[in-house]
Amino acid sequence: MRVLVTTSPGLGHTFATIPLSWALRAAGHEVLFATAGRLDGDLPAVLGAGVQVAEIATREQMERIRAGLRARRQAEADRLGVPLREMVERDLETARQARHVRDGNGWVYGVRIFGPMSAGTLDGLVDVATRWKPDLVVHESMQGGGPLVAALLGVPAVEHPIGFARGPQVVEAMAAYLADEYARFGVSGPPERTVALDVSPPSMGVGPAYGWPMRYVPFNGGGLVTDWLTRPAGRPRIAVTLGSILAELGFGPFGRIIEAAGQVDADFLLTVDPADLSARGPLPPNVHACGYVPLGAMLGSCDAIVHHGGSSTTFTALDAGVPQLVLPELADQFINADAVARRGCGLVAEHDVLDAALLGALAGDDAMRVNAAQVRAELATMPSPVQVAARLVEFAT
Repeated sequence: MRVLVTTSPGLGHTFATIPLSWALRAAGHEVLFATAGRLDGDLPAVLGAGVQVAEIATREQMERIRAGLRARRQAEADRLGVPLREMVERDLETARQARHVRDGNGWVYGVRIFGPMSAGTLDGLVDVATRWKPDLVVHESMQGGGPLVAALLGVPAVEHPIGFARGPQVVEAMAAYLADEYARFGVSGPPERTVALDVSPPSMGVGPAYGWPMRYVPFNGGGLVTDWLTRPAGRPRIAVTLGSILAELGFGPFGRIIEAAGQVDADFLLTVDPADLSARGPLPPNVHACGYVPLGAMLGSCDAIVHHGGSSTTFTALDAGVPQLVLPELADQFINADAVARRGCGLVAEHDVLDAALLGALAGDDAMRVNAAQVRAELATMPSPVQVAARLVEFAT
């Protein structure tokens, strides 16, 4: 069987689909990834997972899509008479205050960003799919071209969420955004034969049960496991990562974290290049900028994590069974943060209240450790990607 896997640009979207792709390939099926690189290192990182990749948009095309997004946002800011930066910060503050992403309207943000990306990569995706002729299309939730291509070819589609933000409204919102594209290709809507996967632990599900359960198996890329990752620490060790999107936007509370961490009896490991922090001057002795380290490998030796609430980061931490301090900023990060807080396996805070006391509470809360361990055990009981791959073969044939 031939399986086409298509994702939105960005490693957080693509990496989440790698374990299922491995399972399908190990079972003897042909698997082809159809995606594009948002940043220069994206496609090489995906190729490093050992999968075959078809590039559905060049870096130049992706830059034009992103430039179009910026131009539309600038035009909106001009219409409102405010600086672009102020408007973006206002949008983020609205998200923080209203928590609109948990109330069913969060896909406005997702479609605003990933709708144009889906449209901009659609011709490339259709070209690859019509030539390769897959028997099944697996699409990450924010890649709106997946259902369209599956319907065009008359094959089943599988929605692969990457976190707690899942539900039929995701595909529906993206299909509505791409209505003109569906019409252009003569397709009435997503295919009738569809199934959705759900990686949410049952005790943390957001909304009603949805789709086939599948265990989340972290893949964060390959990397060298240095000796300090396996050497026991003399005091609590806390990982800190804020993802690539916030860094690219220029947001993120690294400065506040560093200042507060210097007052806590723990070691803090920042997944950021030391050169990026050089302008700040010397770091406190217990704060270390260690560059890129695969998060799954790092958390094996950590007692907790501070992060932005990205889906891959949240679920990698759940798999590791460590308490989390989540500092959400946008989109599905609020959904992930709320799920962690409700389950009692982590804390949620705004950037402006982050201090040493909060970091200390993260490192010393026994109840959070117990709850995090329970979720880890729960994840281990869910059907593995290998089991789900076998079920998908039956579904598609």
